[in-house]
Amino acid sequence: MTARNEDVHDGTTRRFGETEAVRVEAMARLAAAGDDRSRRQLVELLDPLANGAARRARVRARRLGLRDDVDLEDLVQEARMEIWRLAQGFDAARGPALPYFVVRVGARLRHYLTSVARRRWPGQRVSWEGGGAAAVADEVGAYLAREHAGASARDAALAGMEAALNALPVRQRRVVYLTFYRRLDDEGIGTALGISPVAARQLRRRALQNLRAGVGQWHHSGYRPEA
Repeated sequence: MTARNEDVHDGTTRRFGETEAVRVEAMARLAAAGDDRSRRQLVELLDPLANGAARRARVRARRLGLRDDVDLEDLVQEARMEIWRLAQGFDAARGPALPYFVVRVGARLRHYLTSVARRRWPGQRVSWEGGGAAAVADEVGAYLAREHAGASARDAALAGMEAALNALPVRQRRVVYLTFYRRLDDEGIGTALGISPVAARQLRRRALQNLRAGVGQWHHSGYRPEA
């Protein structure tokens, strides 16, 4: 289904009307043909789009716990640079210009947040600052221990949990960290890892299955991984 230009807006109170959509289309075609003046004018005309997309990305960053890592002006500049870059590659044969810029700029800022989140939460090992490793081990251990009755089972679930977490595949380890330490939901985890919310949920399920199997081994055989 093709969206009409007048129905595509930048997420703020401003809606691009048919006249502006026509101007965007004309400038985009000239910019794609190598007219730098039209390219600059296009960036100026689409500045409300850049600002609106940046504000939405900023709200998303706050939900992800990245408030101190993402500056609104940086997001605006990122959006403007993406418009400048996209103008050169616009192809009118593939569809109208305005939806093209709206969708691509939004995607670029989501990718930007993913990059920031990955730098902030590398998750290579469970050895984060501020007691992160112990906190994750306690949280996951308590979560899994609820499935077993008795103090001995809880002790088995908690014992060696940090080593068990570090034994997980990297992507599963990251999901566990973001779930139990950063308290992110599926959408937030998906943004941090560059995957869909459904994929994040599936990864968490596999990680907990692996940890649950380890808890069962400790409980029934007395096995304790080395710390």
